Amino acid sequence: MKFKLQGTEESFKRNYEGKWLFTYDADYIISLKTNKDRAIISLFDTMEEEELDLTLIKYTEFYIELYAESDDGNFFLTLYPRSARGAIGIEMRTAEIFTKGESDENEPCDAGRFISMGDTFPDWIQGLWQGMVSSISFRIEKVKENELKIAAHHQITGAITLVSNGYIGHSGIFLTLSCKEWIDQPIPCELLFDYSNHSILYIEKMMLPALLCSHAPSEAGR
Repeated sequence: MKFKLQGTEESFKRNYEGKWLFTYDADYIISLKTNKDRAIISLFDTMEEEELDLTLIKYTEFYIELYAESDDGNFFLTLYPRSARGAIGIEMRTAEIFTKGESDENEPCDAGRFISMGDTFPDWIQGLWQGMVSSISFRIEKVKENELKIAAHHQITGAITLVSNGYIGHSGIFLTLSCKEWIDQPIPCELLFDYSNHSILYIEKMMLPALLCSHAPSEAGR
């Protein structure tokens, strides 16, 4: 993927240039370089030996936002300039539509309480919500017009601790997920309520460490 630089090539090279290794559910290498006032970015899945399709969402002097598509799923990447430690910042966001599964909607929900200041929640939000890919599910109980009880469960590690980390309202909730069995850091996420389709959009956000490397293994000899 190529796009015209807003600043100088020197500025882009200083902030981003290199081949950077990061890991989510696979090992990825993202290559950032320039040629004739244009940035050239490629993203490579080293496990599947697949180059992902990239679309530029936004480019500013503060960050680069990309949309990546692969056979195994799509996600957003936001790249931040090199820090004092010498590495770029990489934020990954994945999104999945959760639909209501079969469960007893009247079953008590042993969970945290989340109260909206002024907004009300719809009745259809009650129930067990699951995705096709994610291992996480949510059980939601409407206690009052402006109060929900929410429990989260991971298929492998079990119960998940929920903490509100921002907005709580009729359009969604911002949460942080954590579990004592997880090796990784707690996961910031969003539950966005789709009133038209009576579904929930589940969005995960993760800051991933990046390691500067010499080359992608499968790119050698190209």
